[in-house]
Amino acid sequence: GLIWGVGAIVLYVPDGLAYQLFLVMGLVGMGAGCVYASASVMPSFFAYFYPSVLLPAILFLRGYDSLHVITGLLMIVYLSLMTPFALRVYRLIDESIQLRFENLGLIGELRDQKDAAEDANIAKSRFLAAASHDLRQPLHALGLFVQALQETPLAAREPYSAVAEASF
Repeated sequence: GLIWGVGAIVLYVPDGLAYQLFLVMGLVGMGAGCVYASASVMPSFFAYFYPSVLLPAILFLRGYDSLHVITGLLMIVYLSLMTPFALRVYRLIDESIQLRFENLGLIGELRDQKDAAEDANIAKSRFLAAASHDLRQPLHALGLFVQALQETPLAAREPYSAVAEASF
């Protein structure tokens, strides 16, 4: 920024209005580009933008005609308008970076929760498989016992009273 500011002073042609206009347009264009190029780090914005615009503005303010004084004042107004704009760009960049990190954190949490849910689903499936086997085995045995009782003739069975007395 200092090099551009000093360069503008060195390249200033006192009687060449076209050269001066070209110089101002170049500095204003470079300043506008600086907002997006270096607003993410505000000290670099200030280090470039202020010297590159303020030094030539002071040079124009020292002019003896109204055109040069107005040009110098407009450069200072430009400086004062672009600074809040650069601060807004900085805040937008900062917020987008924060949102990105928050989203990455949320994605990590979501992956962890998804993995935990998958692990819980696998554990549930294993439990249900084991419980199903443990419940089906006695029921199947009961079914076989009932079937065996149904297929055995009644005469071959012991009398009811003998079975009842043996159980007491």
